[in-house]
Amino acid sequence: MFEHLRLPQSAREAIREWNDRFAASLLSPVPDGWAETYGEVGPTTTIQTTFPISYIDTQFRSSRGPLTFDDFGSREVTLAVQEYQTGRRAELLRLKLDQIVYQQWLRHASTVNIAEAQHRAKQTAKLLEDGENIKCYDDEKFFSTKHPANPDKPQLGTFSNFQTVAKSPLVGKNIADEQAEMSMVKDPNGDLLGIEADTMFVSGRLYPHMVDLINKQFVGVQTPGGAVTESNSLSIQKINVVKIPQLNNTLDWYLVDSTKVKQLVPWVILRMNPGMELEQRELGVGSDTFMKGGYLHISRHIWYAFGLFFPHAIRKIKGLA
Repeated sequence: MFEHLRLPQSAREAIREWNDRFAASLLSPVPDGWAETYGEVGPTTTIQTTFPISYIDTQFRSSRGPLTFDDFGSREVTLAVQEYQTGRRAELLRLKLDQIVYQQWLRHASTVNIAEAQHRAKQTAKLLEDGENIKCYDDEKFFSTKHPANPDKPQLGTFSNFQTVAKSPLVGKNIADEQAEMSMVKDPNGDLLGIEADTMFVSGRLYPHMVDLINKQFVGVQTPGGAVTESNSLSIQKINVVKIPQLNNTLDWYLVDSTKVKQLVPWVILRMNPGMELEQRELGVGSDTFMKGGYLHISRHIWYAFGLFFPHAIRKIKGLA
């Protein structure tokens, strides 16, 4: 379980070995998870980044009568980065004498990269869970029953990406009904966008039950004439079920069009790199904290912004207890 290590002879050596372990972990990047796959991740060089959200309602009309010219529609979404940190301290005497303490010190260095990926997933899950309270570019809450198809042309109607009536995903008809509702999402012309929900986000609690349901070839269905057995439509269409362990509300579920989210990203994650002197901080032998207790301190700092963008290709359904 524990490797036998040569113990450090000095504080400088302990910190150098921590840095070497951390650098080695960067050579094996953490694979993209659900937050990176279904959203967009990019760099930023500023504390605050403003995105112009343009929507072009291009369409042909009859040329009879006067020519018509439309303005380009646009809104803005602004994201601001926040600083996050993880740190550890260890008594230098124990680092020099105790194998287990030193191994824990180095293991922290090896897991920082993984913890950063988990942080992205956790923060994105928080956005989804609170999406009915967060405004998006059209001034409606991100999960809403009344998104305007075109914010500048209210006459083109609205669409919904939020089911407020609690439903269980373990009933195939509920999924089919919500897929049908999602297909009614409109583009800026007021026409159907062509959304096809082929992916489902569920919590770790729901995931094994969903997998079991989808793998069944036949399911029982209650009809006015009584219970009957029929082919499992979920098994036929092979909906992709994605487990999101970071969801705290374990009953809510989400439908996603995995193709359309590449064009209409539901969330954006920005990372700022201000430089190594800010990203890593060390308090060694010369620090006040060491003088008071003989502890070494080391911390990693990251800067991220998280925001919700386009509501078209994702739908939230309140779960049934």
